[in-house]
Amino acid sequence: MRDSFVFYRSFYEAIADLPDADLAACFRAISEYALNDIEPEVPGIAKTVFKMAKPQIDANTKRYQNGAKGGRPVKSDADNNQTITKQKPNNNQTKPKCEIRKPNVNDNVNVNENVNVNVNVNEKGVWGENKAKGKTGELPTPLEIKTMYPVPEAVEKQKQLNDEEIRKTLEYAEQNKNNEALIDEILEKARPYKTDKGTFCRGLDHREASVLLACEIPEKIEKMYALAEEIKKAFYGNRIVIFAPLYLSNYCVNGCVYCPYHAVNKHIPRKKLTQEEIKNEVIALQNMGHKRLAIEAGEDPVNNPLEYILESIKTIYSIKNKHGEIRRVNVNIAATDVESYRKLKEAGIGTYILFQETYHKESYLQLHPTGPKHDYNYHTEAMDRAMEGGIDDVGLGVLFGLEMYKYEFAGLLMHAEHLEAVHGVGPHTISVPRIKKADDIDPNVFDNGISDDIFAKICALIRIAVPYTGMIISTRESQAVREKVIRLGVSQISGGSRTSVGGYTEKERPHDTEQFDVSDQRTLDEVLRWLMNMGYIPSFCTACYREGRTGDRFMSLCKSGQIQNCCHPNALMTLKEFLMDYASPETVKAGEALINKELENIPKEKVKNICIENLKKIEEGIRDFRF
Repeated sequence: MRDSFVFYRSFYEAIADLPDADLAACFRAISEYALNDIEPEVPGIAKTVFKMAKPQIDANTKRYQNGAKGGRPVKSDADNNQTITKQKPNNNQTKPKCEIRKPNVNDNVNVNENVNVNVNVNEKGVWGENKAKGKTGELPTPLEIKTMYPVPEAVEKQKQLNDEEIRKTLEYAEQNKNNEALIDEILEKARPYKTDKGTFCRGLDHREASVLLACEIPEKIEKMYALAEEIKKAFYGNRIVIFAPLYLSNYCVNGCVYCPYHAVNKHIPRKKLTQEEIKNEVIALQNMGHKRLAIEAGEDPVNNPLEYILESIKTIYSIKNKHGEIRRVNVNIAATDVESYRKLKEAGIGTYILFQETYHKESYLQLHPTGPKHDYNYHTEAMDRAMEGGIDDVGLGVLFGLEMYKYEFAGLLMHAEHLEAVHGVGPHTISVPRIKKADDIDPNVFDNGISDDIFAKICALIRIAVPYTGMIISTRESQAVREKVIRLGVSQISGGSRTSVGGYTEKERPHDTEQFDVSDQRTLDEVLRWLMNMGYIPSFCTACYREGRTGDRFMSLCKSGQIQNCCHPNALMTLKEFLMDYASPETVKAGEALINKELENIPKEKVKNICIENLKKIEEGIRDFRF
């Protein structure tokens, strides 16, 4: 029993707007627990608020007890950085749909004396149609538009994304979505062209790309798709890099309302792989034929500290099984500090991946009500710290479906522009996940889902705007969707994936710890045969990473188009390894035919001859050739 306790402002802000009955229940529950150490039974929202306040109360109680004993206070195992926001906490199982939606906002923006643009955020959070009022007159010329809407230079120097600039961008896009002269100019600017050193592509800034996204003219959209395909072939050819995710742990202290690993979810089994279990999972992945992994883990400083991640990386790299080995480990873990990024770099990681989820700050705070991930600025600036820590390659992404897709698209491109301007190199990869069903997560609760057609358009325009980036699509998407967007710009896909903690060692796919439902459940062998039948080269190549061609060195080769002199033959040689070691007879037949055909597409005779010689050596049992 205690005579007093600290009632934080964050507690007050969490309950202040609740109905009187719920407010009283929350206050009574917090008081009973803090003063009398009695954990009360409370219903509904009061229970959720209490559970979010409980770790802080526990931490304070431990300090009080240590002080009463005359000892030095000890650091609590609880997450002392958790805060309760003024937004009503969200338990995704019970939160009404209307609380996720954005409110109606109507901003009348006078563009010039003739045009009055109305920008609407509708009840579903989707940026509404921009309707001109009054007499519009003729559309302004591209030069007049650039004068009216200058792109601020501040974008390149900012550490935090500028909401005002994004909204002005969306206004600009809506004003010009039918301006065919401007659209044609933008498309022409984005077109790749030959130089004496190779191929060059300018890309697009966030405003130009947003105009194309807003455009609804069918023939212009077809031109966008054709251009995206042209750019994809110019820089990445017909290669598709293959990888698999490996989930290490689903312990997490964050309250993200779109993820089943959120701390409030008490019925999902919590699991953390031991190093022995990691070894077995990696062997299973190697036996499938995988060479590249993306490791995933929830944020939990107690169960998933950085030391655990570093040890796991060391374990993964150490395992050699027959011809199997993991040659590149990419890492998708929570935002951290510069020193931790240095340690990840020293551990030999490939790309550091972190999704922003949403760039809309207000929505971000609502969607991340508790835990360290609640800090928008710290999360958004993670890539700057990663690069400061020496990591050359970083991967961006948003979770489409949480917010207005046009807003997210502009924010994503602004983030890429910032990295390019400040660090001299843009994102190595951009991922395009859509929110999917999982455990207690119902994607229909969120109001910003996008159709397959809009999704395809986004993929095409990312390729056009950021031509050199690798674009990733996972098994979240169906075979049909993946087939559509691969030609529009996607250069990396997962295959044979399992999104549960562990699971590769099990014959039947486990579902109890999945982060999301897997739409494409084909085996890796089936995925590769599917790709080859469409004329693509499945690639397990990791040569650039291991030869030091990362960061600006990779980009300089990619931007000149010279990277294909390495990547194309490397893809053929790694495919040959798969055919010899893991493939079914049907896949071997398709693969051999593809390799023979693609050898004729290697432009340099010397490189071609070396590749042919290495292919023969692979047949003899020798592995790991690379340019």
